[in-house]
Order: sequence, then C-alpha cells, then structure tokens
Amino acid sequence: MLIQKITSALWGSILLLSYSEARSTAVHTSQNHYPTREIAGVSVINTPIVQAAEAFALEHSSYAIYKHVMRSWLYGVLMLDANETLGHSVDLEVHAVATLLHDLGWDMAEDSTIISTDKRFEVDGAFAAREFIHRHEDGKEWDGRKTQLVWDAIALHTERSIAYFKEVDVQVVSKGISLDFSGPAYGVPEEKYAAVAKAYPKNDLKDQVNQTIIWLCATKPQTTYAFVFSEMASSDRQHLLRGLSPGDQFATQQRMLNDARIPGTCQWFLEDKRIQNWLHGDDDPVLWLHGPSGSGKTFLSSSLVDHILKNNTEVQNLAVGAYYFDRRYVQRNAADYNLAFRSIARQIVAQLPPTSTALKSIPEEADSDDGDVYSSYKFIRRVTYKCDRMVIILDGVDPTNEDGIRALNRVLFSDHHDHSSVRLLMTARSAPTAATIRPLPSSLFEARASRGDLALYYCRAINESPVDPTYLEESHTKLFDYKKLFDMSDGLFLPILPRWFTNIGSQPNQVLLGLVESWSEESNMDVPYTFCTAVVDQIKLNEDAEMILCVLYHLIQIDELGYSFTLPMAYEALDAWGIRHKDGGEYTNAKILESCAGLVFLDAKTQALRLRSPLLMQYLRLNVFGDEYHTRHIAVLMRYLSQDTFSSGACKSSKDLKKRFQAHPYLWYAARNLSPSLAGNVNVPESFEADFLKLTATQGLIESYLQAAEAWPYLDEETYDECEESEERWRCFTRGYTSLHLAAHLGLRETTIQMLIDRGVDVEALTENGQTALHMAAEIEDDPSTLRCLLQCGSDVAVVDHDSRTPLSHAIIYGNLTSVELLLEHGADISAVDEEDLLECLREKPEIAQFLVGLGVEMPEDNEE
Repeated sequence: MLIQKITSALWGSILLLSYSEARSTAVHTSQNHYPTREIAGVSVINTPIVQAAEAFALEHSSYAIYKHVMRSWLYGVLMLDANETLGHSVDLEVHAVATLLHDLGWDMAEDSTIISTDKRFEVDGAFAAREFIHRHEDGKEWDGRKTQLVWDAIALHTERSIAYFKEVDVQVVSKGISLDFSGPAYGVPEEKYAAVAKAYPKNDLKDQVNQTIIWLCATKPQTTYAFVFSEMASSDRQHLLRGLSPGDQFATQQRMLNDARIPGTCQWFLEDKRIQNWLHGDDDPVLWLHGPSGSGKTFLSSSLVDHILKNNTEVQNLAVGAYYFDRRYVQRNAADYNLAFRSIARQIVAQLPPTSTALKSIPEEADSDDGDVYSSYKFIRRVTYKCDRMVIILDGVDPTNEDGIRALNRVLFSDHHDHSSVRLLMTARSAPTAATIRPLPSSLFEARASRGDLALYYCRAINESPVDPTYLEESHTKLFDYKKLFDMSDGLFLPILPRWFTNIGSQPNQVLLGLVESWSEESNMDVPYTFCTAVVDQIKLNEDAEMILCVLYHLIQIDELGYSFTLPMAYEALDAWGIRHKDGGEYTNAKILESCAGLVFLDAKTQALRLRSPLLMQYLRLNVFGDEYHTRHIAVLMRYLSQDTFSSGACKSSKDLKKRFQAHPYLWYAARNLSPSLAGNVNVPESFEADFLKLTATQGLIESYLQAAEAWPYLDEETYDECEESEERWRCFTRGYTSLHLAAHLGLRETTIQMLIDRGVDVEALTENGQTALHMAAEIEDDPSTLRCLLQCGSDVAVVDHDSRTPLSHAIIYGNLTSVELLLEHGADISAVDEEDLLECLREKPEIAQFLVGLGVEMPEDNEE
C-alpha cells in the first residue's frame, strides 16, 4: 500500500507539472472561456479544478481504473465535438469532474475514507466527489446545481435506464463511460477513438474490474450483489457469458436444429417411459442413444434440449447443456471434452434467472476456472446446486475410444460426490461395449425414426414440392405403397428431393416410384446408397447442377474443418470458381437457396448453411467429390488468395480485418483450407507453380494469407468479436516469410522447393521469430519429402530460433519419425533439445519418444496427471 501511495504521489506531481507547462488557448462554450490542453489529439478543458480532479482520481484508483476514467472523459469530449448543439449544452467542468471521479467508489485502499459499508459504490463515489468540490477553492464558488449534476452523474452512471432521461450533462457522462466498453458511437470517429485507446491502453481493464467486483462482494455484499444481479441482466451478464466460452456456437446450432425439425416429430422419444424414467426417476444416470447415420439422433437430442428449456418450471427445476461434436472430432481423453464443458457452462449460466443466488459466486468462480473439463464441471455443479436435475447431452461421441469415455465418467461420477441429480445423454452411431460403460450404471436406447416421424418427413417433401399439372397413370396413383417406403426406410431418413413429388395429386414421380418398386424384403439393395445415387443423378440433370454441386462440395469441405459455411460465402465461392447462371449473370442468394431446396438448411440469423442428410454427405464425400474437384479447389484457392485486393498486406487492426472478412467472406475459408487441401491431395493443378509464384510475388500477399489463415473464422460479428476479445488472433501470424518459408509451411513437393532455390531464394532466410524453412518442414506430420529436399540443398540443422529450438526440437513434437531420423542423419544434435521439448514429445509423439530412448536419450518423467 505504501508503494501505491508513493506511485500515486509521483504521478500526481508529474500531472501538476504538465499542467503548468501545458499551452493555454481558449475554448468557447455558452457559459465560459476555458483554458485547454491536448491529450491524445483531443482538446480538453484545463482549469485548476479539472487538473485537481485528475490528480485525485489517480491518487484513489489503480492505474487501470485511472486509464479507464481518462478514456471515458476523452470519449465524452469527442462525443461533444461531434455534436455542436450538444457541445454548447454541457458544462465542460461538470462533465470533466464527474467523469474523472466517477469510480472513486472503487478505492480499494485499506485506509480509504471514501468507502462505506452500507452504500453502493456509485453513491460512495458521488459523496466523495461532492466533498472534493466543496474543499477545492474553485469548487467553493460552484452553485448548487453544478455540484448536484456531478453527484447525479456519478451516482447514476451504471443505471443507464435512468441516467439517459436525466439532464444532458448526466447523460453525456454515462454515455462517455459506456463508450469505453462498447466501442465508437454517438459520432465519435474510429480513428480518434483508437488514438485515445493507444494513449491509454485498456489491456488490463478486464482483470481489474473482476478483482474490484470480487472485492466489493467480499467487503459490502448487501449492496454489491444487487448491483451484480442488475448488471447480469444487461450487458455485463453477456460479457460474463462471452468469457466462459468465447464465440460459442451452441445457440446457432440449436436454432438451426429447432428450425429444421419438422413439427410433431421426436414427440415419441420425449414421451417414451424409458426417457421419462431416466430424466425424472432413479434409473441409471447415463443413457446411450445409438443408431446409424440418418436415424435422427441429433434431432432427438436437440428436441430434448428444446423441451427442457421450454417446459422448465420451479416445480420441475431442470438445467440442461448440450454439445454437438462434429464428425471429425475424436475424444481420446478427458481433455478432448474441455471445449464441450466450457460451452455447457455458458449455457447453464444463461439459463439462471437474474435473481438466482448462484450468480453471486460466478465472477470469482469463472476467474478461477482453468478451462479443463474438471474445473468446468465443478463450476457447473456449484451454480446448479438448487436444480433438481442437471442434464448434460453430448451428441456425436465416439464410443470406440474407451479411455476417453472412462476418463469423462471419472470426472462426472467420482465416488466422493453426490451425483444423483446428474443425468448424462450420449449419442453415437454404434452402441458402446460393456467394457466401455463398466462400472457406471448405463442404459442403451436404439435410435430409429418412428413411422410417424417418417410420415411427417415425407409430408414435408410433398409440401415443398413444385406444382406440376402432369398426372401419373391412374394405376400408379392408386397403388403407390407408402407402407413399403416406410419398410425400406428401416428407421432412416433417406435423402429425397421435393421434386420427386411433382404432380397435383401429391403422388411420387417415376424416380421415387422406381426406387420403391425395385425393393423387396428379400432384396439385397443398399437402400441409402441407392437413394443417394438417385438424388445425385437428379441434381446432375438440373440446369444449375454445377452451382448446386459446388455449394455441396464446400459444405463437405468445411465439415472437415468443423466450421460453418454461410450463404455470403457460397455467393463469393461461385464467383471464385467462375460458375455463372446460364444467362451469364451471377447467381443471387435467392436463386442459390431455390436451387438447393430440399438439400440444405439455412439459419436465418447467421446465414449458415448445413446439409440436411448425413447419408448424402457421406455419399458425396466418397463417391462424387474426388480428385477432379479437389484439384480445381486448390487452383481456385490459390488464385483467390492472389487477388490484387489483398496485395496491400495484412490488416493493421482487429477491426480492419473484420471489415475485410465482411467484404470477402470466402477469405478466411480459402486461407484456412489451403494447407489441408494440399496435404490431402496427391494431384495438384498444372498451373500450381505459376499460381504459387503469383501468391508469393509480394510480401503483402503472403502476409494477407498468413493473417487470414491464423485469424478466427468469421461466422457473424457477434461471435467474431467474442473470440477477438478473448484473444486477438489478427496479430498471431508470423511476419518475414519468404516464398520458401511458405512452401515449407504448406508442405509442397520437392519440385517446387527446388524451383524456388534455383530462383535464388535464400535457404537460411529467417522469419521474425528466427525460423528457417527447415523449422517449418520439420513440423510436417506425414510426408517428409519437403524436409528431405531442404536437407539435400544444405539447410542448416543447427540453426536456433528465438525460442531456442532447433528443427529437431520441432520435429520431435510436431513432425514424424522419418523426419527425426533424417535430421539426425544430417548431423542434428539431440543434446541441443531441452527437457521441456522432450517431455512434450513424450506426451504428443510416443513413437518418437520410444525411438529416442532406443538411442540412449533419457526422457523426463511425465507428472502431468
């Protein structure tokens, strides 16, 4: 505390000295001619009482809060500058003093004379500001109205629903403070806003606010919890939710599933006695819902989420959280459930009413959460202790990874806790083995679409079908056997097209008739495969077939990455692929949706697209989109990323990159997908080397690509901002790449590497973090040909980057065994690898660790557990 007082006194002296040296000019208001000074490019009032208020704020605040009040003051002045009428209506001294002193109630000094035990912190601050004014020589001359305006502005600055209807001076103080959290508004220019933030960085504000709220909860709970409750109901509650799982996709996924679910379906599942007993009774706490692809498992689990959220009452007090794993995500250990339980924690907190006493502990609990599944689950249990049941739904679990399932069960159902209120639903394509679920009591439930759900599914296709006045033969109209269609469906939602019902009588056309008539119970027809083949054949007959298949190809590609593909992305993708309407014009969003009807779902809010049928997705992946599509895809990505519009280089701020993604929605996808597309494709386009040289022609194009590849994927502004708030990935890329660095980064074949070296590219060139191309080639997990080529060209195996790592250090953690052997053959020194890297190798690459042990390397003990 003594150090804090000395520091505050020193800063106060510096401030007073700067006032005496500040240039004095005059600023005109309707009341006075005030002296001014300039801060961060903003001209502000510079009277003695304002100077003293700034010094007083610094003396009684942490430096993080001092910077906050300074930013709030300057943003308020910029707001006044942007509105001449408003500027002439506000007393600048009142505005300055009130804003500078608005957080006096956060004085955490042990001997503070400001803080009471029975008043809200805003009221403490208001009284302290009034006392400050009364003691100051100039303040003694203030009339009662000015002092009262300061008091009101401070006391009400968090109660915007009141402050915004008070005097304009009070409004401006509150709005200026809010700008420090919301970003530029009320006419404040972005560049001037950024200049203020640069002069007074806000990097430490979040932690300081959290610490202060926790301190207030501990020292004056009777007034602070009410404040926390009210704020939880507004923007600050949303801020907390964002911190629990930044950019969480649950809301979008659940909304898409709810919108896509056909009304009336899944009701049988909710009413099934086994489900009711599991949910409300004392049956086994774990339920495995298993069934093949296309059986509707995800719709069943999402319907349970929707049912609980809509029917929750005080009598039936349930909390529910769900996570929908994508197809590629494998849960090998407990850590692979971390993201899922962070998302579930956010969902649970969002369901708590503002008056819940559980909210009292949330700021402290969230701050202590390490982000692992155990911490998240412990957090969830603490905030749901009053719930009768806590339902956790994990959709798309891989039951073959027995170690991961057992590890999760140990976290959720350890012996030393009472878990009678916990219910866990896991969905999987296959039933778990007895060894997987032992010893935890578990029940199995096979998922198959009911006949009622299938009937509603086919009815929807009829309702979506275009009207065609062509009637089928009378015999077909009368004899079509829907029962046979249900029988051959075997509890699966087979892919169908609405146009298969194209007559006024709502009877199937010849395609569907032929499919049904060709099947019998004795036949060995692969029904899902046959239906998928028929769907694709029909698509290829469509005049917009190229466009439809291009959209479907991207939906499958992005499913491999685990992200979402949006309608604006589809629009730009078609342009990049050179696909036009038959009249030569571009496809509109409306036309894309019309042509893809029956094949995709659309989320109206985010414009995200999703394939309706998992059966069709798998068929397209295995049987339609082969090397020809992949090769064309690579060529398109290379040429798209080489556009002149990106030659200006990486964006200079998070906001600028967001604008670039909004203007070019295909950019982040193209950048992120280039490397995996090259890794997974044996064939590259004939134009590849020419395209690569164009991409690497300027440093601007290289760094634009690298920035977009490392940035957060852009779905919508809300989730992107959340992710950037948690970690500013716009600056995460490495500068200083040459074309050879990029070639190694992408794992390009030897001919391209040799071509670049022959063109004079320096093999030993360093990036800003001191890495050569060999460092990057050492990280390639599969084919070591890039690394081998660089070694044959004499690349130095002993070069050390800024983290003191050699290429061998990178290879034992990220690469493959062959690469390790090649580096050692070319003279790499295993003794130069430090213990931390050896330990990481032991955890991530056990086969390489075993090889090193065979060479006599002593591996460190892994005490991670």
